[in-house]
Amino acid sequence: MRPDISLFVSRTVFNSDLRGVLGLVRAPCCIVQCVKDVSVPVSVATIVLVCAQQRRAWETFLILLVVYSAWVSPFEFGFLEHSTGGLAIADNVVNGFFAVDIILTFFVAFLDKTTYLLIDNPREIAWRYARTWLGSMRPSAKASP
Repeated sequence: MRPDISLFVSRTVFNSDLRGVLGLVRAPCCIVQCVKDVSVPVSVATIVLVCAQQRRAWETFLILLVVYSAWVSPFEFGFLEHSTGGLAIADNVVNGFFAVDIILTFFVAFLDKTTYLLIDNPREIAWRYARTWLGSMRPSAKASP
């Protein structure tokens, strides 16, 4: 690349860094980050955006699995003592997808409701997920003897 072009491109990249003013943006928005952007750390590229097309496809697939579970579970509980064969395999595959979703959720950025900033820090994502979703799975009342 010619030196004058590379200087122009580098000035454009580094002078258009708007992270300092993102806190002033009050409307919800989606920030698109390129994976091969040399001015961004690699750790940022491992976080999935909330509005990413792949995330929406994954959530649609999970909705189909929930519908399957809602349709099959009453049948299993009402008419079968225990599932065997293909039904047991299908149930385990569905449960495996739900387990993968729990792990993938640790890599999904979220919008802070007070500042409307996209939070992509892995520690903050994990802390929020552990506090909200995983925290809701703990028993809320002690069992009486």
